[in-house]
Amino acid sequence: MALKADAAALPFMDNTFDYVLFNTVICFLKNPDKAFKEAQRVLKPGGVIIIGFIDKNGFLGRLYKKKKSSYYGKAKFYSVKEVKEMLIHYGFGGFKMTRTLSKMPEEIKKPEAPGSKKGGFAVLAAKKRGNI
Repeated sequence: MALKADAAALPFMDNTFDYVLFNTVICFLKNPDKAFKEAQRVLKPGGVIIIGFIDKNGFLGRLYKKKKSSYYGKAKFYSVKEVKEMLIHYGFGGFKMTRTLSKMPEEIKKPEAPGSKKGGFAVLAAKKRGNI
């Protein structure tokens, strides 16, 4: 069953989920702060938020910003630091991060080992600390 909902106003009760995933989403949100606040609300204590995103300071973020593609033309990219700051504000901590896509996807011939420091795609995980 599919459910269409707004990330800034989720139709779920407080403390419902063990984890929340945002994958290549935050660059398209009008207000990621509201979405992170909602994620915090619906997560159980100790629940985890996982955010996969194109880092604006990475090579992909710089490339897509210049490219002005029809898909990413309206996107607002964030840095890892900016995403962490938003999450801290909404009661998240205990961060873990990895990166992938050290080159353009069409150039990758075999799976990359996680943890590249130069990867253009960042994956950040954090735990819910307490209610705000």
